[in-house]
Amino acid sequence: MLISFGMICSCQKQDSAAEQQLAQRKVELDAREQALDERLNALEEKVNALDKTVSALAEKEKATLNAQTILPGVQSQVPDPAQMRAERDRRVEQLPPDAPALLADPFAGELRRR
Repeated sequence: MLISFGMICSCQKQDSAAEQQLAQRKVELDAREQALDERLNALEEKVNALDKTVSALAEKEKATLNAQTILPGVQSQVPDPAQMRAERDRRVEQLPPDAPALLADPFAGELRRR
């Protein structure tokens, strides 16, 4: 009878140790799961922030492209570079004879006066 009692007591001790170990593992598993949930939430926030940034950049690029597009009615108002040069040359020819030299070197007249 004493041997039976000893065997029952030893089994109960092993069961309580296993239960403690199981409870400790469950606590550790819950802590890991909570840490993973926090990391997942942080990643989701970063992805949302990046999505907003991409959307803002896309809108900005679209607005820039729209601003750069020349409307057909406005295109005729943009001066032709060749016409601008011809107009400038015509105006230079109308200046007094010594003016083109001054335009080439604006400080030349100032040096002659001294």
